[in-house]
Amino acid sequence: MSYQCHKEKLSYRQLKSAYSTFPTQVSIMKTGRFLPGTLGAAILAISLSTHAADNIDNMADALVKLRGEVEELQNSLDNKKEQHRNRMASLAVQRTELEANMQRNQLELKQLKISLDDARKRAADSAIQGKDLKPLVLDAAQQLKAVISTGLPFKVQERMSALNDIIDQIEVDVLAPHKAVNRLWAFYDDEVRLTKESGIYRQPIKLGADDVLADVARVGMVLMYFQTSQGEFGKAVHADGQWNFAVTHDETEKKQIAGLFDSLKKQIRTGYFELPNTLAVAE
Repeated sequence: MSYQCHKEKLSYRQLKSAYSTFPTQVSIMKTGRFLPGTLGAAILAISLSTHAADNIDNMADALVKLRGEVEELQNSLDNKKEQHRNRMASLAVQRTELEANMQRNQLELKQLKISLDDARKRAADSAIQGKDLKPLVLDAAQQLKAVISTGLPFKVQERMSALNDIIDQIEVDVLAPHKAVNRLWAFYDDEVRLTKESGIYRQPIKLGADDVLADVARVGMVLMYFQTSQGEFGKAVHADGQWNFAVTHDETEKKQIAGLFDSLKKQIRTGYFELPNTLAVAE
């Protein structure tokens, strides 16, 4: 059975539902007709009910979204905590390793100090045992200086400087006599090696009153010739117990010296060579 309401027909169940959701009093006459305005109130009630349902749905969606964000933040926080724990554990391991390294270094320093003390004691004992050797070593060094100063003028300053360094260390007891013997022996070996070698070197030479940087061709420790950057050729001449460098003006000697330089540059160190006489008086 249906009731007429302002020219529109609604079921009794629909009207009852609308009436229950809206607080407005709706009077229904026994004849089945609504009072004026009742239909608008019912429609408003239905509209409000629908809007409330939509709000609930939106709030539910927002709540689900917020809950997801909270879970995401919680997971991020848990990850940060785990990373922090791992980092602290790693730092603890590194600290342990550093402490162990420091202890090892301290132990090594103590051992080095002990070894140094032992070495000083042994050096002192050796100095006492070799005190009689010191004057002999110094005498041998002086004899070697005399040989260098009167020998072929090949890098004399450099060789003298190395020998004087050994002598100075012996005199101030920095170099123990038995070690000085080894140093002098090595120096003697170098001097002997020079007598067996020939080659081209570069060194300053004295030409008159001038110091000139020149290429020198050394044949053992017996002969030495030179060539300047200006194209001059010459030889080391031994006269009156000393050596001097002299420029040669003889064309034959120039060719001989130039040939020697050319052969040594080509690594030709054996064969027959005609060379100028270096025993002549310097020009």
